[in-house]
Amino acid sequence: MGISRAVPSPSTTCPGGPTIDLDGAMETQVAEAYRTFQCRTCGWIYDEAEGDADGGIPPGTRWEDVPSDWVCPACGTAKAEFDMVEL
Repeated sequence: MGISRAVPSPSTTCPGGPTIDLDGAMETQVAEAYRTFQCRTCGWIYDEAEGDADGGIPPGTRWEDVPSDWVCPACGTAKAEFDMVEL
């Protein structure tokens, strides 16, 4: 009487964890943290996690995906005049 076990496919994903390549390599799937950007003129903060609902930018919108013609909702400064900051 033999022992049977399920044999996974050559590459499988563990729920909530890294992708495991059964040849020995592991690929970690890490979401990049949301960043914040500050207006040089007035100090208003754009948070990628929050977006700008009043400006039509949904939560989770990355800075590079914010349209180039978007302006600071507080003072009207152009997107190009924002600096990435760590809070």
